[in-house]
Amino acid sequence: MRLSILSLLFMLPLLLAGQKYDSPSRTDSVYVFVDAAPRFPGGDEEMYRYIEEQLFLQLSTPLLDRMNESGSYDCLVKFVVDRQGKISGAGMDNRSRDFYLSDDIIRIINNMPVWQPGKVQGEAVNTLVYLKLEIENGNSYPQIHYHPLYPDSAVWARKKMNKKQKRYAILAAILLTGLLFLFSSRGIP
Repeated sequence: MRLSILSLLFMLPLLLAGQKYDSPSRTDSVYVFVDAAPRFPGGDEEMYRYIEEQLFLQLSTPLLDRMNESGSYDCLVKFVVDRQGKISGAGMDNRSRDFYLSDDIIRIINNMPVWQPGKVQGEAVNTLVYLKLEIENGNSYPQIHYHPLYPDSAVWARKKMNKKQKRYAILAAILLTGLLFLFSSRGIP
């Protein structure tokens, strides 16, 4: 009985994978690699200038003081540029080093003006974008080191898990295997 339940648990994903599903249309998919990359109005330099100005206007004194202590702030922001060019789903990637400005940066990214959307085969599509920000506090005005948006976005999308993420994945696999062994040896109620 136990063996049949365990084998069913292991076979269930294979059975579900064998079923046919309607493939999502291009309008529902989110692409990372596109033929024409999404563009901020005016290009990458204008985008960084916009972020610098918004940071200067929105940063509170305690955050600027904290930035003065560390001298810099590094983060990796990910967001989706939809088919209409609107920004949605902005958030910090878990590979970011600093998080104390994350709320302000996410607010700035979500309030960006409309972009030119990414295109695949001439059709506008939803595009996932990664934006690396290295901000330094220079003369009480935040300055951002310039990184071209593409191909950097594609490079960050391809990066593998860091050591901490690998440790958690291995730990989860060990715990799951231990639980399965425990249930199979004692019987599942």
